[in-house]
Amino acid sequence: SSDFFAYHIKLRDITDEILKKIIKKRNSVSGYNLVFNPAIQEKTFSLFPKTKRVPEQDELEGIYFSQLNTVTGGNITIALLYWMRSTAKVTEDTIYINSLSNLNLQFVKSISKSKLTTIRSLIIHNGLTVENYARLFRISEEASSYILNQLLNDGILHISQENYMVNPLIYSQVVNYMKQLNLLS
Repeated sequence: SSDFFAYHIKLRDITDEILKKIIKKRNSVSGYNLVFNPAIQEKTFSLFPKTKRVPEQDELEGIYFSQLNTVTGGNITIALLYWMRSTAKVTEDTIYINSLSNLNLQFVKSISKSKLTTIRSLIIHNGLTVENYARLFRISEEASSYILNQLLNDGILHISQENYMVNPLIYSQVVNYMKQLNLLS
């Protein structure tokens, strides 16, 4: 990168508190109150039900923004997408926000090895067209289109100016999983 820029500006990692301030400031313009919903607990059947304390709004808010910062890797643009996606209900004066624990991203771990190979190539090349993917893997454009469109239909990819790229909503989870598998460094 020093070939392109004369100097580098290092930015600090964004903290949970900074992310919270940014999103809450943006929300304050709307005039809506915020209510954070607790995570949905799995139901357990027991003869003696346990009494659980319901967390206060401040605690739920802190948990939400901590999870949001972790899931998005401090990326504010992606955090805002998750924020909007977390909206459970809107009334006349209140927005109800679901916990990110309710967001199930475990499907990332069930992606087949062949699809992971495709995703890895898309990450390394910062997206590929159907033609470039066909050339890279030495397959027909028809086969290339089939593979990429299958991942697009699964919601794993999106298209930007004919380039197939990993969906930004799951990008960090995919990259982290691939790092765990030593497919990316």
